[in-house]
Amino acid sequence: FPPEQAEAWLLQAHRSVRQQLQQQLNQQGNPFPLLERSNMFLFLLPDEEGEGFQQKKWLQQWLQALADGEEGLSLLCGLSAPVRQLQGYPRALSQARQALDLCDTLRPTQRISDYQQLGFIKLLSAVSDPALLNDFMHDTLGCLIEPGRKAPWLLLETLETLLQENGNVVRAADRLGLHRN
Repeated sequence: FPPEQAEAWLLQAHRSVRQQLQQQLNQQGNPFPLLERSNMFLFLLPDEEGEGFQQKKWLQQWLQALADGEEGLSLLCGLSAPVRQLQGYPRALSQARQALDLCDTLRPTQRISDYQQLGFIKLLSAVSDPALLNDFMHDTLGCLIEPGRKAPWLLLETLETLLQENGNVVRAADRLGLHRN
């Protein structure tokens, strides 16, 4: 796009995504409003009677359809842990934002990053000092590649896949063609 057309295209894409998302939420019978905050859409997904899985499933399919469409919109989504009381919403927003930030950084194959599945990645992402992370890597993970270790790069590949799958052992094992144990 020429620069003068890029902004118009972004505005149109934003409007289109908002309309499509609102339509999807309506089709799902979602009674909650769709909100916008800077470049993010904020919405609640009902999780009554264990329907959270179905909510995530339609959202994943919708995000994938957008990415596969002719405009190739690559959107990411961060999910918080379920909230049962009004006081939990600020924390849920923070969790969803952290999940989204990690999703954007790690670029996993799925477009949804669920805070509950991030495991130890949550802790590592909270460390702002790169030297501490480097020390952790050498002290904790360095043994994976020490001399004499059998197939050290396979261990690193396994770890990398686990991180790409946001700590989900089952999905990482599936990607690697391994049993989860």
